[in-house]
Amino acid sequence: MLLAYAGATTQERYLAHHAPATGLRRMLAEVEETGLAVIGRWPGPAGTVSAAAPVRDATGEVVAAVSVVPGAAAAGRSVLAPAVMATGRAISQALCHRRNGA
Repeated sequence: MLLAYAGATTQERYLAHHAPATGLRRMLAEVEETGLAVIGRWPGPAGTVSAAAPVRDATGEVVAAVSVVPGAAAAGRSVLAPAVMATGRAISQALCHRRNGA
């Protein structure tokens, strides 16, 4: 998640040392576009999937990420993906209010 928002120079430096870069570049672009990173299969055995969303500061910069790794009996992507994205937005809003003295 964080690499998707790290900027081109940081991404290229990372990708130069990690293969296969083509699939990862595509994944990073999708994460940046959608604001959601999903790794693994859904549904799948416990621990085979995670979903993450960005947390932004008051300037809009991504400063952290929030993720969820559901157990085997957890709800599917249609429930968890929007929930993790809403959580990321809520934390972002809390950071903005805190910075602005609220």
